[in-house]
Amino acid sequence: MGLSTYQPSRKQVAIEEMNRRHPVTRAYFLSQRLLRETFGLRLRTGLCAGLVQVWWRELQKGHDAICQIQHATPSLLRDILLCQIRSIYTLKPLDSQDLCDASTIDLFRFKYGEERLEAIYSLQQLFGVADALELDLVLQHYAPICRRSTFDRFDQAVIDALIEPGLPGLRLLLTRYRHRGRANGDSGHRSGFVLESAGSCRYYDPNWGEWSFSSVDLFAEWFREYCKIARWEQLLLRGAPNSDPIRIFCFGGAFSSKAEQKSAAIRNRIWTLTDWSPKCGGIQEFGRSISAI
Repeated sequence: MGLSTYQPSRKQVAIEEMNRRHPVTRAYFLSQRLLRETFGLRLRTGLCAGLVQVWWRELQKGHDAICQIQHATPSLLRDILLCQIRSIYTLKPLDSQDLCDASTIDLFRFKYGEERLEAIYSLQQLFGVADALELDLVLQHYAPICRRSTFDRFDQAVIDALIEPGLPGLRLLLTRYRHRGRANGDSGHRSGFVLESAGSCRYYDPNWGEWSFSSVDLFAEWFREYCKIARWEQLLLRGAPNSDPIRIFCFGGAFSSKAEQKSAAIRNRIWTLTDWSPKCGGIQEFGRSISAI
């Protein structure tokens, strides 16, 4: 399906009507569903994590990131898929190497260039993070986590944490939802908020697109209404073990020289992969899609 034949959904129409009530600097609608259909990406899982990673990377290069994604080259599509694989996690706790099956080892080898749990624990210590999720976040977004917050519901506290004054840069909003179609009954979603040096800001939700604002206060007023239209509060997954329904991570500062060298080595290895064919688990479909680009 080409972009020119796209018909907006009721929710998009509602967001467009909402935008007319708020001083949005720019609204750029581009859903990941449309991207997947346009580029023939037949995957069972979403691409929000990969899209946010590439969006942030392109912003750091000074590009119009959302426009780059809409008109993605084969190389950029490949990067989105590779970034998404970097965000895949095991669903079971791993307390010993004996619990790591072939699929898990294949995933570790791709993400870190390591196969042993001990080596991954050492990486967590090197980057000063608490768990595997935080390790992946700092490796994916090339900066330390300077602040983290968790919440049980969407309210003013979530907005305050997103727009809290601090260094310009990236804040990630991670949410977990009920999903009847998934074997474990839940699904994750990721969106990005960037505070710019001039005080302006932009927000990217891969489900709908990117919005820019001249101030964080204008964003806050808009975001309150946006959350209601998106029905995030109603769909949140609550009460699941070891899974806060809402997490915010703020990035800033610099790695130690040793951590920076390791981050660059992992990043360069992934971007220069030329012969990678996953043999196990859910990442096989990503390998097939990458090979087809």
